[in-house]
Amino acid sequence: MQPGSPPYLATLVGRSYEVLDQRELAGQFLDFAAKAQSMDLRPIRADTPLDVAAKRGPQSGRDAVALVRGLIGAGQTGSAIANAANFLQRTPGSGDALALMGDAYLADGQGKQAADYYARAAAIRQPWALTRRMYAAEISAGRTRSGLTLLEHQLASNSGNMVAAIILAEAELAGRNPRKAALLLDLAIANGAGRDPHAMVLRAQAALELNDLDTAREAAMRAYSLQRMNHDATAALAAVLAKTDGETGQGAELTQKALKLRER
Repeated sequence: MQPGSPPYLATLVGRSYEVLDQRELAGQFLDFAAKAQSMDLRPIRADTPLDVAAKRGPQSGRDAVALVRGLIGAGQTGSAIANAANFLQRTPGSGDALALMGDAYLADGQGKQAADYYARAAAIRQPWALTRRMYAAEISAGRTRSGLTLLEHQLASNSGNMVAAIILAEAELAGRNPRKAALLLDLAIANGAGRDPHAMVLRAQAALELNDLDTAREAAMRAYSLQRMNHDATAALAAVLAKTDGETGQGAELTQKALKLRER
């Protein structure tokens, strides 16, 4: 299971292992699903061990990706940049090599340089995975509005992109625009995000800010039913119950549970 995998998928796999009475494996997946999920990018673990990738060097595209990913994962971002540059020098017209160069700079915290390489890669081909990295680079460079515009264009061309819709909704919530956030989340939910507790927590938060208590309660209960050991889902339901039912026993219990989950 890669970082960033949907919680509902991890839960499904965990429950399947439970049915097979493989409790240890089930627990690993259920614990993964219970942790608060983030829309942020994280380094993808390389399939090839770093020492093996280092011996091979960035000869082929596959070798270069394995080496650079391994170096990024090990925190050796300077070496990652050097090896990505080596590969790009030998394949200057490759969109993959340009994107890999962007990855190395992004991991090093150099968002502006990463964005420049990603833009050159996008001129050749711009799949969603690259657009998402371009967004991350713009945020790293302090160009939040530019990054959000990238996602808006992506959503305009593909309204079924629930990840883009959720990220934009988070930005709208942070910008005190719960009505637009609610519309974006409804779009995401219609395209499958109804099985993602993170999306349902955001929907509950937007509804609370709009004083739409019925929707807030429904979304929060849905989030909690999907993942009862998720801190955000537990806290969201506690907040909704506090607003709709007052200081009830269930709301107080959930508040205490959320505090304990935060400490894990």
